[in-house]
Amino acid sequence: MGFNRQEQDVFFLPILVVDSGPPTLSSTGTLTIRICGCDSSGAIQSCNTTAFVVATSLSPGALIALLVCVLILVVVV
Repeated sequence: MGFNRQEQDVFFLPILVVDSGPPTLSSTGTLTIRICGCDSSGAIQSCNTTAFVVATSLSPGALIALLVCVLILVVVV
């Protein structure tokens, strides 16, 4: 189906990262994705600029997991 920016331009993706060590540790976060319009050459034409804040409680592993999720979304779309 894909995305329709006119219907919804912001998506919230909950992230849960869990390890298998004793004790089991976990971290949660929400990735906010904003879909912007662009021309045929890929230049952004319309996008509301927003600031984003990464919570200090996220571990480096959780941040890497978030980046991997973004890359997967970009490649799939």
